[in-house]
Amino acid sequence: MTLNTFITSKKYFPLAANIEGTILNTKTGNIRKPALNKNGYFYIQNRFGGFTVHSIVADCFLENPNNLEQINHKDGVKTNNHVSNLEFVSRSENAKHAFSLGLLKFNGKVGEESNLSKYPETLIIQICEALQDGMRNIDCSKKFGVPASYIKELKAKNSWKHVTTKYSFPRAKGK
Repeated sequence: MTLNTFITSKKYFPLAANIEGTILNTKTGNIRKPALNKNGYFYIQNRFGGFTVHSIVADCFLENPNNLEQINHKDGVKTNNHVSNLEFVSRSENAKHAFSLGLLKFNGKVGEESNLSKYPETLIIQICEALQDGMRNIDCSKKFGVPASYIKELKAKNSWKHVTTKYSFPRAKGK
């Protein structure tokens, strides 16, 4: 695939991207000039909203068979949107990667007090109780509005350990 080959996004139509992270509007034929958002990512603004360049590139070129919810910049540089620098990861994997590169500083606290926490402890407890009662990961995801990959992390006791270790999660049938 050459640098000038643009792939049209399924999710962000009419935008298309090339492997370098250049964005093209397929309706007008214009190359879009991205702006830098407050979080340090390049984004494209149109009448439908703002979309990060790395999300558009990932949608055009990367497979996501596990429906992972975040896109990681492998080198830690938020403005390097080359397809070879991007990968789909879970929120936990993304945080661990950022932490290992020194991009994220852990405040040493757990649960809601942690600066890495996204959800309130009451929600985590509700999810754990539902999982303990045998609810499937996908059903928990839909009921509580949390990505299925996050439910999987909780069930594996990889996050919120001070809560999840108090629960016993039944194994899925047939496994």
